[in-house]
Amino acid sequence: MGTTTLVQCFREQVNLLRLAETMISSLFTPSNNFSGASRKSLRDSSNLALSRWHALLPGFVQWNKWEPTSKPLLPSVAALHVRIVLNSEACRGTYMGGDSENARAMCLSSAQDIISIVRKYRSSYGLKHTPFIFIYGIVQALRTSQAIGIAQESNYLINILEESSATWDLARHIRVNL
Repeated sequence: MGTTTLVQCFREQVNLLRLAETMISSLFTPSNNFSGASRKSLRDSSNLALSRWHALLPGFVQWNKWEPTSKPLLPSVAALHVRIVLNSEACRGTYMGGDSENARAMCLSSAQDIISIVRKYRSSYGLKHTPFIFIYGIVQALRTSQAIGIAQESNYLINILEESSATWDLARHIRVNL
């Protein structure tokens, strides 16, 4: 991967961080007193912004979950695709909006994407030196799998946490305290 493509990848990560900052400052601040409709509108706008960002990514940064796991996955590209937090509140049932089924579907889709990314990363590099963002994504996917009641995926993610604990003691701590 050349310098130009690394710079473009870094720019996309910066753009994603800006989107995340906007989401966090508007949706997840303790001082906001949004009604259900206002909160839903903000979440929908954030989802739309994330979808636009993803659709406009350059081809070398695009990730396709249907690619074989034997095709190498760049860690910087994989880190771009962890987005489950946006809808986790609704997925767990603490959000009282009218579209909880849609949010649950988005959470499940995101959790499955995270699992696919982890599988691909694992086959390319192993999990001994897992990036920290993966631990976060794995935990969010695990929370979603447990909330929705998908035992097979939950067990897989618990095992992944165990494998990742060689680098991150936090992964071991989370796994032990489940």
